Amino acid sequence: MGFQKLMKYILNKKGLSTNMEINNFYNDIKEDENISNQSLLDQRLKLDYKN
Repeated sequence: MGFQKLMKYILNKKGLSTNMEINNFYNDIKEDENISNQSLLDQRLKLDYKN
């Protein structure tokens, strides 16, 4: 998941479980890709507000 997709995911969260949020996100953007919860959390940890 690249930066743009990650930001869209974060901004469109609705308060569901991470797994449901991921599934809903990929259904909304109509892509047949899926990532694990851990992969998503790893990407979020890489975000650095200082840069």
